[in-house]
Parts: sequence; C-alpha cells; structure tokens
Amino acid sequence: MEKPVIKEFLLPEGKLRAPRIALLSRAMFPYHSRVMSGFLRRVEARPDLNWRPIVFFCKEPRVDVMHEQMQEIRNDKYDLVISIGALYSSVVAEHVRGKKLTVPFIFSGVTDPFRIGILPADGSQEGITGVVREQIPYTWLADFLAIIRRNIKRVLIPYYQNSELGHLEERLRMLADTFAMYDVHVVLMPVGTVDDVVPSVLRHMGVIDTIIIPEGSFVADLTVAISKLCKQYHVMLVAHTMEQSTASIAVTFTQDIAQLGEALFDIAGKILIDGKKPSEIPILTLPNDRKIIVDVAACVEQRVDLDPIALFCLNESIVIR
Repeated sequence: MEKPVIKEFLLPEGKLRAPRIALLSRAMFPYHSRVMSGFLRRVEARPDLNWRPIVFFCKEPRVDVMHEQMQEIRNDKYDLVISIGALYSSVVAEHVRGKKLTVPFIFSGVTDPFRIGILPADGSQEGITGVVREQIPYTWLADFLAIIRRNIKRVLIPYYQNSELGHLEERLRMLADTFAMYDVHVVLMPVGTVDDVVPSVLRHMGVIDTIIIPEGSFVADLTVAISKLCKQYHVMLVAHTMEQSTASIAVTFTQDIAQLGEALFDIAGKILIDGKKPSEIPILTLPNDRKIIVDVAACVEQRVDLDPIALFCLNESIVIR
C-alpha cells in the first residue's frame, strides 16, 4: 500500500512547517472531552504527520470570548479549524459565511447543523464539512421507562440553560409531552452554572421519584453528587454518560463518543493530506450505537422496582450488571 503524500505547508522563506489545527471545545463538558480525546489519540498515533493541534477552551457560554478566539486564529494563520458543540460551531460558521475565516472548517457534536444555521437549507458546504451522529427521536426514553418501571410518576430533568442554542430544551419538552401520555409529570429544571446544579436538584428531592440527566450535560463529579442524593431520597437516577464514574446510576445510556473524534481525524486527513476542500467531503453521519445498562445494585440502593418481564423482553438491547 502506498504511503499518502503529505501536503506541504511552507513558511514565507520556503521552509516546511507543521500544519496548525485550532481545536475549539467547551471546558468541563464530558461529551466534548470524549470527542477531543478521540481526535488527539489518533493524532498521537501518527507522529509522522507532525500536526500541531492547539486547543481553545471556553468554560462559560461566552460568545464574545469565542469571537476573540476566532480573531486570534485568523491572525495566527491556522490551516484548519475543528469545533465541538453547537455554540462554538455556530460562531465559527458565522465567520466562514462572513468571509472572515477562509481556512477549512470541520464541525462536530451538533444535533442538527441546519436548524442552528451552521449549514444553509440548500445544503451547500462552502468551506464547511462535519460529522454528526444518527439521531433517534428523544421521546423513546419516555416509552422505555414507562415500560420497565410502571410506577414512575414525577420526573426531574436538570440541564444547562441554552444547551445546543436552546434546541435541547425543545427536545426535552417533547419528552415531557410524551411522558404526559403515561400520566407522568415532568419538571424541566434549567441551571445557569455548575454551582447551581446540586442545590437546585436538592430542592426537588422528596417530591420526585426519578431524575434524568440528559446527554452530555454534567461532569462525573456532579453525577456522583446527584447519585448520592438519589440513594438518600430513594429516587431513580437515569443518565446519559460518556465517561467512567463512581456514580450509582440505575439506568445508563452510553455511547462511544470518542468515535466522533476519530472521524474528525479522518476528515482532517482528507483536507490536510489529500488536499480536498470541505465542499468535496460529504457530512459524515455515524450510526447510533447507544447501549443501555441496568445496574442492579444501584436499583436496590434507590429502592427501584423494575418490571423483570419487560427487561427480559428487551434483553437484546440491555446489559444487566
């Protein structure tokens, strides 16, 4: 097999230089961290490429800070920009559309790039390509929990305000409407900062029987703290998680999010090695690989009774441990 021809990046005096890659990610988001680790792991495995990924973080949803970072990226003449998450991706896309950024751009960690304006409705991709995960209706979670736990009545869903530019809240409202069909009341609880999460959850303990932590919402330490409250108040904890945690979670929905980062590496290779333009690279859709884990010990701690017949009927998609 022939080795790929590495695209040459020249300094003004004609000397070769390493391609500079700007990697933009929100800080303290487990979803983003897993995507980034998948990308960096592939980069480290190919030292012959001599790529230079430079990570730009933003802890709070500060669009002004992100725009300042984009100015730095333009001034320092990066060769590729990669974003993780809806907010960063929309900021970069704005610079691409305004012709302020002329280097290739790859987005990831976005549920619907058309709805939030990263890609125009006509599907044109001038300067932009990306990778997304196959989406399934968020309402399936209500159907699933109603089947395996028939006495579920009051559900609390904490989440960060403006997650996915407000589109997460839209999906959560659809989930609440589906729960209502099973006579289950849902409290959607937006929080502003990390410090708000546990005190806000605590105020609802004693009047709920289930907590759902949406995909990519909280770091492991917060999930552990919530799981301790669930054990104390006998509340079922359901969580989407992407990282190892000591939390006791009755039902976990997990995915190999690092695959997104690995796909970013492959797309970056097509641009930096093969010399392709983003418009020549179709948006990559990874298949949904969600797994469901039922933790028996956590169910006992949280005094959760699950329907064994339902679990048996669904056993092809559930891991019981």
